[in-house]
Parts: sequence; C-alpha cells; structure tokens
Amino acid sequence: MKPLILFPCNGNTREAVSVVEAINRVTPTWELLGFSDDNPALQGTTQMGYPVCGTRDALQAHPEAYVLAAPGRPDNYWRRLALIEELGVSAARWATLVHPDAQIGAGCTVGNNVLIQAGVVLTASVEVADHVAILPNTVLSHDVSVGRGTLIGAGVVIAGGVRLQQSAYVGSGSRLLQEIIIGEFSLVGLGATVIFSVPPHTVVAGNPARMLRCVLPKS
Repeated sequence: MKPLILFPCNGNTREAVSVVEAINRVTPTWELLGFSDDNPALQGTTQMGYPVCGTRDALQAHPEAYVLAAPGRPDNYWRRLALIEELGVSAARWATLVHPDAQIGAGCTVGNNVLIQAGVVLTASVEVADHVAILPNTVLSHDVSVGRGTLIGAGVVIAGGVRLQQSAYVGSGSRLLQEIIIGEFSLVGLGATVIFSVPPHTVVAGNPARMLRCVLPKS
C-alpha cells in the first residue's frame, strides 16, 4: 500500500476519496493518510472519515507519501498551476487517480497528478497533461488534448480534435464542438455550447456561447 495525502481539503479532493476507495476495492493500492490544507479552521478535523493532518508542511513531513493536489474553483482557477508548483513536490511523488469505472481508450495518455472520476470516458488518442482534474461522467472524444492545470467539470462532452490549452476551466454540462481551441486561462461557463474557438484569457457562456469578458489572472 502506498501512502497518499490529498491537497487541499476541497470539493475535488473530498470527491477523490471515493476514487481512492473504489481503486482499493479492486486492487488495494493506496493508504490514504488524510488531507493537507492551509486553512487553520480545518486543522484537527476529520473530513470524509480522514484527518486533516496539517498544513502544506505535512507534505514535507511525510516525504514517503504520494500527493494528489487538486486546487481550484471558478473564482481562482487560473491559480491552479501556481498553487501546485508552490508545494515543492517532486515529480516522482505525484499520484494519478483513475476511478475503476472510467474508460481509457486506445492510444490515450494521462499525465502526473491527474484526477479522473467515475464515468469519465476518453475514447481514443486523448492526451491529458499533468495536473488535470476531470469530474464525473465527462466524455473526451478522439484526439482531444488537455493542457496542464486544466479543470473539466462534470457531464461535459468534448468533441473530436478539441485542444484545451493550459489552465483552462470548463464548467459542468458544457458542450464543445469539434476542432476548436479553448485558449489558456479561459473559462467556459456552466452548460455552455461552444461552437467557435475561445481566445486566451476569455470567459464565455451561453447557448451558443458568447464572450462575456476578458480575464487577466492575478497572482
């Protein structure tokens, strides 16, 4: 059993607990030590049956442990990569968690520190880079590429050949037409239908999606 710590204690990592437990039911693999989180209010608490075992310093206090880091919300999604890199975790320690009910097709590649939840389908020749989270029941069709630090919500359908550049955020229930590009640091709103490429640093929403505003991510 490999020791594992989840960072931070948020919605994504609480959902990751069920992925860990599902993996262990099939093949005992992970010893989940608990969560690491910088929020003082969470210290000493128990979440999803596992302890919050310290701030990010706990990652260094347990050098033997693997780490899954899945920060990010719609209001700070552009900070995902920075938050992950600030942890100072070596590449060899990153865990990738794929729910047993997910389907990974022929020719697909999945990077380090990736969370793939139940019901996700990667059909064929899909490329998922490092530090990506894909929430339940999302379908990525043939030849889709997902850039570093991207978060894809639940129930999303992405048609063939779409390219998601780094640090994009795709809201739950969205539909993306084939061959388009979602630019880096862009956000696709909940339930949007995107039929044209989205420039970098852009928020789009609606059916069909339209540009709402430009975003200039701040540190």
